[in-house]
Amino acid sequence: MWSDLAVVGATVACAPPYSFYFDLIEKVWKAKGTNNLPLHRLCTLARKQGAKTVVIEPAAKLPRVHDEITELDNMHAGGGGAAEAVAISFFACELNEGDDIADVDDADFLGQAIVINYRAPASTAFTISYVFEAVMPPPSLSRENGGAFLLNNYLAPHGSLPCEVKGRSFTVKGVYYCQQNSRTHVCAHACLRMAIKSSSPDEITPKQINDLLGVTPPCQGLSLGQIVQVIESRGLEADVTPVQGGTYMSLLASIIESGDLALLVFTTGNVEEEDAEAAEADAASSGGAIPEAVLSASLTDAVPRENDPAVPEDGSQAQEHVVLVFGHTRHSDEWHPQAIPVYAGPGSAKYLQASAWIDHFLIHDDNLGPYYTLGSQALERDLDVGARFIIAIRRRTPNLTATGAEAIAAVMLTNMLPQLATSASGRWFDYVTQQPWRHVLRTILISREDYAAHLQSARGHDDTAMTPDELARLAVLPERIWMVEFSLPSLFTGNRAKLGEVLLQADPVEPNDFEDVFVGLRLPNLLMLKDPESGAMEQSPSSLTAHSPMYRQTTCGVEW
Repeated sequence: MWSDLAVVGATVACAPPYSFYFDLIEKVWKAKGTNNLPLHRLCTLARKQGAKTVVIEPAAKLPRVHDEITELDNMHAGGGGAAEAVAISFFACELNEGDDIADVDDADFLGQAIVINYRAPASTAFTISYVFEAVMPPPSLSRENGGAFLLNNYLAPHGSLPCEVKGRSFTVKGVYYCQQNSRTHVCAHACLRMAIKSSSPDEITPKQINDLLGVTPPCQGLSLGQIVQVIESRGLEADVTPVQGGTYMSLLASIIESGDLALLVFTTGNVEEEDAEAAEADAASSGGAIPEAVLSASLTDAVPRENDPAVPEDGSQAQEHVVLVFGHTRHSDEWHPQAIPVYAGPGSAKYLQASAWIDHFLIHDDNLGPYYTLGSQALERDLDVGARFIIAIRRRTPNLTATGAEAIAAVMLTNMLPQLATSASGRWFDYVTQQPWRHVLRTILISREDYAAHLQSARGHDDTAMTPDELARLAVLPERIWMVEFSLPSLFTGNRAKLGEVLLQADPVEPNDFEDVFVGLRLPNLLMLKDPESGAMEQSPSSLTAHSPMYRQTTCGVEW
């Protein structure tokens, strides 16, 4: 059994000139030379949000921390190591040692990180240090600067995460974070823990993952198939897609805006683009299924290059890394989504992808820290780092893919809108149907009930709305649909608005039978829905006669 090394608590003022580098990290991170970048990142977030006090407490006796250290110690034959754990809590207010924590305003709590230090048996120095877990809210401006959510940040659902400071319970709404220890768990374990705890009331420990998979530490890496197995063990489904070229942007956007989370697997070292292309071709030839050989291949875990002397300097050893993707930022003033098709010529793009205005995805990287932004083109700039797979974590995987739905919607709009020009009348209806447009498309997986609720609350730019009788007609739609919103660039970027939606069946029995996928279309002044009995498309008036706000699965912060 391991020995619990006592930690003395402290309440310390951390406003400048206090140095997180020397006064905190150097003191609490005991395994020198190991990767302490995640703790640096957490301190950076606290500093940027105006931290004035840090509270340090012993944490080794917390049940989840005790179990984690025990599993780490059991990896060494017979155990007998030693460990300490500290909970580091950040506050935006001034606190003294004797102050009552009950008097602290909830808004002053900035988050908490728990660091574990472990000393192997017979070792005189600590051998492992890592951030076991961290509970931090999404970054916001400091209270002195208004406390607003950072500009343009959009997050998929995130959990209400509890943590305790000096006997008081605080709740933080955010995305759970943890770091691998490279022994009993690696980056895939960390991402699975982060995703499951952030998106549901459930959680999973590294030991539970290893027991489920029959993995005996030390761990080298998990395969795609093992990652899928863990996700499915929690009643969720994993939708694995090989990445080819820059296609990951649109797919990631659709996952996030549908309210789901994603794991992005990328390769470091000697990247072979042919590997991803081969996996894509194999998947297409097998009806979309990922080949067993790909699922069973181990994703050899990558760590920061400067901390891994085992990786050759020339990058000849390919490794994989996994990060959690849970949000994005959208830049409404971005030039290239509109400009490149205009200057390249009319044949360059039949429609514009809404994801082209996304300039960053929000990620947790267990090697580097939480709440980073990944540039939408970042993985296309270096030949030694390339996106390989996207794993969408869904409640249920649709039979029709997001990319397939978007392509079908583009064809439907091109072919149908001119034919509908005499079916209704109205300023916006005429504008849409009587001249060709290159539309902006945004593809979202949504339930029939959520779609109806969205339209029920929608108000047009002219303050019009659909009537109860019109909304009742939506009951004929399938249980789940792809809602492909269509807009025009100026409406999309200036008003965050759309003109309507193409509705496609998300779960057709035969995904390639596209003639049966189209189930509805909404335009200003017009609603078209497929009769489930006859299969005929039936038209009726719509009282929503202008562009209306695009769908948001969760609320956004300040936007430009």
